[in-house]
Amino acid sequence: MNPVPPFPADFLQAWEEREPLATLATTGSDGTPNVIWVLCMNLTDEARLVVADNAMSKTRVNIDAGSPGALVFLAQPRRTYQLKGPLSYHADGPVFEAMKHGWLDDSYPGRGAVLMEIREIYAGADRVWQRNA
Repeated sequence: MNPVPPFPADFLQAWEEREPLATLATTGSDGTPNVIWVLCMNLTDEARLVVADNAMSKTRVNIDAGSPGALVFLAQPRRTYQLKGPLSYHADGPVFEAMKHGWLDDSYPGRGAVLMEIREIYAGADRVWQRNA
């Protein structure tokens, strides 16, 4: 497996300065899109993003059915970034434990952890990062 290339500095700065809310999009097995607001998320090592499941329903069904995902966040000055990749759901194990007992605020339920293996990052319409094959 090839090493994961580093994220661009502009992206990392935008992530640190992002608006608190982001959107997570999935698709149903019939192709129906689903978009939800997410608040609790953490960028981890190895080009992974973890999103806390605080109230997911259709999104969890879509992830369990194999839907990939796209997360969009807004950074200043009004710059959008989109992360794309396959999703997996974790109700226990290391990904869940790192979320639940690491970075997630205790005021949120954190029923599960959604892990995105980031494959691409876009700034607006421009692809600024891609994971090596």
